[in-house]
Amino acid sequence: MTASTSQTQKIEFCFLVLQYAQQANVAFLPDAHTSTGLATLLAEEGIAVSPSHFDGWRLLEKMGIDPNDGVLRISFAHYNTQKETLRLIAALESILGS
Repeated sequence: MTASTSQTQKIEFCFLVLQYAQQANVAFLPDAHTSTGLATLLAEEGIAVSPSHFDGWRLLEKMGIDPNDGVLRISFAHYNTQKETLRLIAALESILGS
C-alpha cells in the first residue's frame, strides 16, 4: 500500500496503525531514505521516532525489507498535542519534500 505525501514523494507503508490502550503507532518505510537515516534527520529537529524491526524480523524479510534497518515507527499517545503532530508533519514534509 502506498500513500502520496506529495506528487513526487511516496511512502510505502509496512504497517498502518496499531493501537495499544492509549497509544497509536504508525510504522512505515520511506523510499528516499533509510529508516535509520530518517530517524536521525528527525532527531536533529527534536522529534523522537524509532527505527527497528520491532520483533518482526521474519515478516520484514518476507516483505523484502532489510530487517537490520527495519521500518520507522512513530508513536502517538493521549498526551501528544496537535502542535506536536503538526511539527512532525512539517518536519517530514521538509525532509521528504512537499
